[in-house]
Amino acid sequence: MIFLPVVEREMRTLARQPRCWWRRLLVAAFAMLILGFVMVVASAYQPPSSLGRDIFAGLAGATMIYGLLAGPLTTVDALSSERREGTLGLLYLTRLRGYDIVLGKMAAASLDLLLGLAAVLPIAAVPMLLGGVSLATLGSAGCAAFNLAFLSLAAGICASAFCQSGRAALGLTLTFLGILTLLVPWFLEAMFNLGPGHALAPFLLAVCPLYTMELVLGTGAAGWRFWVNMSATHALGWTLVGIACACAARAWRDLPETAVVRAWRRAVQRFSTRSSYRRNQHRRHLETNPVCWLESRQVLQGRLLWLALGVATLYWLFENLRSPRAWPNNDLVILWPMFAHYIFCLWVAIDAPRRLADDKHSGALELLLCTPLPSRVVVAGNMQALLRRFGPPFLLLLALSALGVLQYQARVNRIDKDLNWLAAVGAIVMVVQSYAMARVGLCQGLVSGNSLRATLTLAWKLGALPWLFFFGGLFCLDWLRRTVRPMRFPDVEIIVGLWGIAHLVLCAYYLRRANKLLNRDFRILAGPTMKRPLFHRLLG
Repeated sequence: MIFLPVVEREMRTLARQPRCWWRRLLVAAFAMLILGFVMVVASAYQPPSSLGRDIFAGLAGATMIYGLLAGPLTTVDALSSERREGTLGLLYLTRLRGYDIVLGKMAAASLDLLLGLAAVLPIAAVPMLLGGVSLATLGSAGCAAFNLAFLSLAAGICASAFCQSGRAALGLTLTFLGILTLLVPWFLEAMFNLGPGHALAPFLLAVCPLYTMELVLGTGAAGWRFWVNMSATHALGWTLVGIACACAARAWRDLPETAVVRAWRRAVQRFSTRSSYRRNQHRRHLETNPVCWLESRQVLQGRLLWLALGVATLYWLFENLRSPRAWPNNDLVILWPMFAHYIFCLWVAIDAPRRLADDKHSGALELLLCTPLPSRVVVAGNMQALLRRFGPPFLLLLALSALGVLQYQARVNRIDKDLNWLAAVGAIVMVVQSYAMARVGLCQGLVSGNSLRATLTLAWKLGALPWLFFFGGLFCLDWLRRTVRPMRFPDVEIIVGLWGIAHLVLCAYYLRRANKLLNRDFRILAGPTMKRPLFHRLLG
């Protein structure tokens, strides 16, 4: 028998598809844009001796972040789809083993990403011609990018083996990578003052992707610390692959649940459903909008969101009581609302297309449209349910961000106009972007093949694409300053305004398209999904 036959079959199938070549071309073109932008901007503020190092840092950082997103983008639904369709057990009727199936699915899902990384690395070698970057540094950056990609792919395939839902696997993968990347180094530095330069950092942060980036881009990758980090990260990746192989071999069996599993299932069910009093109050909405009543029965997402915000509020109170004269600092006031904003928007993007996409896939949406309910009532009911679920946490998030700005200005005893301008623009963008995520998410749930693909497309259109337009605007602004020398612009106001305009314009564009499709073509979109060209799926 051929060694790893599923891997060979999936590789041959994907190699003949045009998307394999188009995506590699798009990734390489995006890397060229980053190279040109960083080169133009850095050359205006950095001496030629450090120009190569700065350009390499920008390219290598983007490459490692791209590798870290491998699991959430590709492998989270590799085994979950087989479990939902009931075809995973058929594979085990052959002579295939668990590692054949897991590695085959992992290779099939990650081929485009690995080819994209291979296309980016030659572009990352261009700064070597400018000096300041050695061949060893370039090799360490490539090794770190592929290692982080392998860890992310392993985390995604492991979550896919545990979860039957692609959304649950995506949330589990993002949570796992977020804990490794952000929560672990923050906890060690905040509680025990163990930063990246501490003697115990190579061992305590051995599997932290952020520490990997610090070693490659900050202090240099030469030395035993880098290889300890690479070895631990690689070992963790293979451990996750082994867990996925063991779990996939038992996932297809219809085994009776143990007492522990039944207890956990009952606890989760109690946590995700309403109490008797709340159910009686909730029945009043049945006459108002039955679609909203149907969608609002499950409260798991809302309670998890409240739990996360409660932990964040307790952290604010703890830090305020521990060091009221030194907290919050300037970095926290800026970074906290940004991270909270995008995590909240990602949460909305995961939940918004879920109902319509799942109902379309199961055929329940067509049955719903056979009733006297018009399509506008279906859309309004879903929007009302999303507003009830995410509205109060959204207001609390805005209140925490505003409280941080006011507390910082009270601590420094001065009014920071730049910070107020950033807070005002950020609040407007957060309101518009959150609403756009919900409204466009409903449309994307109808257009896409499944809810997971709708979430990834939504994150690209309303999350990543505004940043590309923002950096393009910065590039044009820098060119304008170089060309028209008498012109002078206030830096912070223009940059923050450009960031806000990029988000608002794209949100308005996709909101207009979504409203047009939902109002005019809702019943057409509820039918079978038609496959569109790659460029239309990316931009349309």
